Amino acid sequence: MTSTRSRCRVDLGASQEQDCNGNPTRVMGKRRPITVGKMEFAAAKFATEYVRRLVARYPDNAVANQADTEFLTDLLELHPRCEEKVGCGVRAFKFKTNPEYTNTRTIFIVRTDGSETDFSWTKCIDGETPERLKRAALRHAVAEQILDFKREALSRGRVVCPETGEDLSWDFCHVDHCAPNTFDKLINDWLAAAELTLDSIEISPSRDSSFNRVLTNKVQCESWREFHRQRKQLRLLSPRANLSPPKHTLG
Repeated sequence: MTSTRSRCRVDLGASQEQDCNGNPTRVMGKRRPITVGKMEFAAAKFATEYVRRLVARYPDNAVANQADTEFLTDLLELHPRCEEKVGCGVRAFKFKTNPEYTNTRTIFIVRTDGSETDFSWTKCIDGETPERLKRAALRHAVAEQILDFKREALSRGRVVCPETGEDLSWDFCHVDHCAPNTFDKLINDWLAAAELTLDSIEISPSRDSSFNRVLTNKVQCESWREFHRQRKQLRLLSPRANLSPPKHTLG
């Protein structure tokens, strides 16, 4: 799957990555260039913005065109478990909405034998570490609490973003963990209270078409959910406000 095509440099301007809940992630370390086949990006955030725009062009169940298939093939080479994802070979790429987080789009690999599996394009750009996987599993464990808050908040009538004044809707809002109880701080406080470490958190292995790793230790899972239920302080923000670089207290 190695590409020999000539390269071009892409710079799309400022942006930030999002996770499967629509919340921003941070690129660790210094600004670093990213090469995806013939495309060169000045920094990871520009690669992220390029892929996000690519995915947004396609409706659910649409198949990528030839040019985008070439790019996605090159992108897939950067996945930490590329061989596992490719399997017997890639026939096409198609796009779906994540059934658990409906404001998140997912890219699926259609293999030559007809089987399908999703792949996280953010992992192709940012990499995959045990810490990231476990934090994602902890977020997934409390996803229903976050969705319940979103439903209840939007049921009250008109809701506006406290930062920008924009009208919010189900498809146009992010749920933010308010400072000082940001999501990362809640995790760290729970680990300390439960006398656990992130290394000791048990999560599921990777599986085809599994959108998220999940907590597999029932005691850990229930303890974390209850801690989050009691300590969380949530609010709705517009995507622009939640992803704004000056905002340093993101959940």
